[in-house]
Amino acid sequence: MVVKTLKRYVKRYEWLTTGSRKYFGLICEECIVILIDTSGSMDAHLNEIKTYLKLLIWEQLHRNKVFFNMVGFSSTLLEWQASGVVMADEIYCHDAIAWIDQLKATGGTCTGEAILCGLNHLQIMNSSNIKEMHDVNFNEMSKGIYLITDGKPDVSCSSLIKNINEVWNLTPDSNVDSQNTKIAKTSKTLNNTTSKKDKIKHTKASKLVQLHKCPPIHTISYTNDQTALSFLKKLSNLTNGRFHTFLDMTSTINVFLDYLLQSLSKMNTNENDNRSTYQKDILSFPNIQSDDIRLIQKEIRTTYRTLICLKYFQDVYKETKLLRKRVKSGAKCIGLVIALAKNSN
Repeated sequence: MVVKTLKRYVKRYEWLTTGSRKYFGLICEECIVILIDTSGSMDAHLNEIKTYLKLLIWEQLHRNKVFFNMVGFSSTLLEWQASGVVMADEIYCHDAIAWIDQLKATGGTCTGEAILCGLNHLQIMNSSNIKEMHDVNFNEMSKGIYLITDGKPDVSCSSLIKNINEVWNLTPDSNVDSQNTKIAKTSKTLNNTTSKKDKIKHTKASKLVQLHKCPPIHTISYTNDQTALSFLKKLSNLTNGRFHTFLDMTSTINVFLDYLLQSLSKMNTNENDNRSTYQKDILSFPNIQSDDIRLIQKEIRTTYRTLICLKYFQDVYKETKLLRKRVKSGAKCIGLVIALAKNSN
């Protein structure tokens, strides 16, 4: 039973590390907004991001009929659908891919404004989008924000975390007007850190409805900078989101998978020595940072530890059973010797 569970975990690991899931994780929500960093520093990664965004659209969004929108952000915001989220049907998917193709890397990184814009899109539906929903309750949909970036925002990381925390901590019982005022103030604070030319007016903030539950922010990192990584991890943890990074991680992910497959192969052939070697490699393997993969990696390690414990108890049982046989056999021999001694007397 434990071995069957392990095999399922390995299949799950393979599945999570292929296609768009390897780069963006598993899209769990019914309605999402994807925020794409198009600042100048993203120039080296943008073509790769475009390729896997297109794969994401067809592989996860279109297949599961997810409602989605995309926002590119640098010094300013570029919204794909200004009116809000749309269902990932074939027409919108082709339009989204055409929009992705025209993205260019230039300017700064207004992460805070992009997050507020994404939050706004998850809270508002215009009349045309409502008609498209075919009696689906938009307010009851699971929602999420996916932030793709290579590093730190233009503003202080700590101040942005503080501002996001204030917005995400708005209670359901708060007055709607006071919520909108607070969000508008937060937006103004973020915008004041940029030049007048780059200021962005968020007129939609006044239309925000009451926040019943703030969505998670899932962060997808394209950087090895430790400060930026720490910021993105904090942001995802703060909002109950997931953190993903795959930069320079492909070989690590593949090596761990190879250990798993080799270990399962040795289990099937009962090669205990080699199996033990691979088990040690798996248990001592460094943690993979992407949350989806890290969690399944944790489950796999737990299963291997369970197998090791079971193997230990099986060996103890066999040794105990063998010892009992020897004791029983020894007792018979002693009895026979005693009987022979009595007969000789």
